[in-house]
Amino acid sequence: MKNDEKKKNFRINTQRFNISISEVVYMKFKEILKQEGLQSTKILSQFIANYVLYLDKSFVKNDRRSKEKKKGVLIFVTNEQCCKFVEKVSKENIDRSKVIEQFMENYIDFFDKKKK
Repeated sequence: MKNDEKKKNFRINTQRFNISISEVVYMKFKEILKQEGLQSTKILSQFIANYVLYLDKSFVKNDRRSKEKKKGVLIFVTNEQCCKFVEKVSKENIDRSKVIEQFMENYIDFFDKKKK
């Protein structure tokens, strides 16, 4: 299967949604993924699936938003994942951007500890 076909097939049955997170956190997260040879779409999709199945708003350590400069990020996930995630965070009355940002912060912390 050619690269273009993979991309095309991946986008079928997917939805995208925007989040707004700390630019500093996002850039660190992207750098780690680059070093590890990982794709943010796959990592974030897996996290969203895990959040829906196993986590709740207690996952977010601090629900207040920082005053750091924000970066808009577009996330692609399956239609089913998107609907379930949006429904869950709405019921929990928590900002979906903060949930994703918390995951990125945790990932960065894990990677930093791994390096030591």
